[in-house]
Amino acid sequence: MNNSKNSKLLLRSVYISLIVLAIGLLIYLNFQRLYAVYIYTFKTEGFERGDKVYASNASIGSKNKETAIAALRMIRPMTEEEVKDIIMMSPDQRMLFLKVARNPNSKPYLTYLMSYFDTKEILKSKVTVLGEYQAALITRLKPLNQDKLYYATFYALKPNKKIYRFEFSNTELPDGYTLADSLVYVDPFFASNKITSIK
Repeated sequence: MNNSKNSKLLLRSVYISLIVLAIGLLIYLNFQRLYAVYIYTFKTEGFERGDKVYASNASIGSKNKETAIAALRMIRPMTEEEVKDIIMMSPDQRMLFLKVARNPNSKPYLTYLMSYFDTKEILKSKVTVLGEYQAALITRLKPLNQDKLYYATFYALKPNKKIYRFEFSNTELPDGYTLADSLVYVDPFFASNKITSIK
């Protein structure tokens, strides 16, 4: 009778250990997504579509030496029709672009192009409006000089043209990709729903 109790207790301990291990493994493997969900849920400010988004104090404060606020862009794979419509393209390059277009794993993601808000211009003009809020989203991001995609939270904005700079060249895009839209994407840390005062 005592052996039966011990074996049940041991079996229960093994089950609990396996469950704890599985939960730990799931958290470890999905940490980026969980962190993005945390930021989206608890760290984003209350915006409505069309609201003005201001540069945060952290992005233009007196201690900040940065001259730009990154404004990422969404890129997507070109469709087969878009690739076929390109006139000036070598057959090898066309095949490469079509391969990307036909690959089901080719998906849109955010990337750094020469797209930014000029903080020197913000300080000079005292205009802190980055743009007009469109949405908050959790999306895939490919950091500079890395091949891995991460999940992160961003605000999608229609940019304020007075302080927005976009020095773009198609050569910056990966083969087979194009700009997905005209919006810019800003880290919530650099944005605020409160007017930022510049002294």
